Amino acid sequence: MRLINHTEIENSSLLQKIYWIFIFGFGFSLNSMRNLASNASNKIESFQQVCPPYFQTCSNLSLPATLPESWGNNILYACLGFLVFLSAYFFYKREYKRSLLALSIPTIFQFLASILFSIHTSIPFEFFHTGLILVFIFFPNKLDNLRLTFVVLYFCAGLMKLDSSWIGGAFFSSLELGLPLVPRSLIPFATNIVIIFELFFIFFLLGKNSKIRSLTFKFFIFFHLYSIILVGMRYPYHCLFIFYLLFNNSEKNTFPAPTEQKRVLFFLLYPIVILIFNLIALGYGESAKITYKGFHPSLNMFDANRVCIINFTKTLRNGTSNNYEFIHHDSYQRCNLYENFYRLKSECNRNKEIDSIHLSFRAAINGGPILKYVDHVNICQVSFSAYSQDSWIAGDSDLQKQLNSANIEYPGLSDRIRSHKPLTRHSKPQRHPLVSDKIVENLKMIYIIIAMLSLLIFGKRYYSAYKEA
Repeated sequence: MRLINHTEIENSSLLQKIYWIFIFGFGFSLNSMRNLASNASNKIESFQQVCPPYFQTCSNLSLPATLPESWGNNILYACLGFLVFLSAYFFYKREYKRSLLALSIPTIFQFLASILFSIHTSIPFEFFHTGLILVFIFFPNKLDNLRLTFVVLYFCAGLMKLDSSWIGGAFFSSLELGLPLVPRSLIPFATNIVIIFELFFIFFLLGKNSKIRSLTFKFFIFFHLYSIILVGMRYPYHCLFIFYLLFNNSEKNTFPAPTEQKRVLFFLLYPIVILIFNLIALGYGESAKITYKGFHPSLNMFDANRVCIINFTKTLRNGTSNNYEFIHHDSYQRCNLYENFYRLKSECNRNKEIDSIHLSFRAAINGGPILKYVDHVNICQVSFSAYSQDSWIAGDSDLQKQLNSANIEYPGLSDRIRSHKPLTRHSKPQRHPLVSDKIVENLKMIYIIIAMLSLLIFGKRYYSAYKEA
């Protein structure tokens, strides 16, 4: 079995078009990752970067430094860029094997760098770019597997929306400007439509019902175009053109049926791994969006708008101490507990003059109540586990006790621009009359059932198709 599968590309004009979209996508991703992964150890030292929870020693794998320290990083990315251009040259000359071989190096590097070096919010974009290129280069039945991967990615994006804020519409209604071009009263209907299409209708893109498939296709074309308002061009570019080519039925994959070996390989594919990561994140509940327990890596592009209130006291060994307070209520700033833990813990480890750093951390999601996740804990003496509960972080039962308290505070309306409005208020934000707490919880349970049934039914059908081939 060939490691790099190129024969299909020779006979598919559709795959050839998809290749060029992937190539131009490197204009977005290589530039952003260059700044992210370069000189990681120095950036961590200066608190500009945070290693992911599952690899908290990522600074040990630092890439070459940037200017003014070194030309190393510039040379590295120049070489990667050269390989991308070389791949395009070989592809234009119809030397597809050489083209894919040249492209595999920057693709693998880019994908691993995005996973290993940071919790940067642009990382989920790589799932739709370099992740799909890995499928394009290495897997057989490229069109079928690209379609399956795309569907699984969007299903996972729907899983990340299974919380009360998305179902109730608070993700956007908690913002001062609301959801662009949508009346505030209709926001819950808009968010629930997105959830339903991502969890259920997305699988019809792989089915034979032409009417439902056409409806789903048109919805996601509109969704991608609309998302330009919210996130700019990078995400729509990576998705819109590939989505159109894969699902507009202009060409079917006529490559010979997979062999037995290739059917076994199917279960090791990239979409299955991504699905597992997102199911793990779903299992940790809504608090994971604040704590980052089990939450990374997942498709967390539209996970939550947060307000964070961070207080800590830094005490030196000579007895002097200083108090600090930071408040984040910028909706584009994804503040979280882990990032603050990591920065303070790193300072404890590096500065031997520090005796203790006691942290108190409060946060709210999408206009919900402000809850205390950490209460005056000495960060220098604790550790953070990526996938298990830490005793110093409030658990679900602790958070529920706070919810039952009479002294709950709520954040004021927030937006990307820092608001002059008061940070907190004591009145619960108003909800649409049709989305009460009980209705939201019932809808959440229904969506979880729909998601699991959709996954089982369509997964079984897709596997049966491979088994029969």
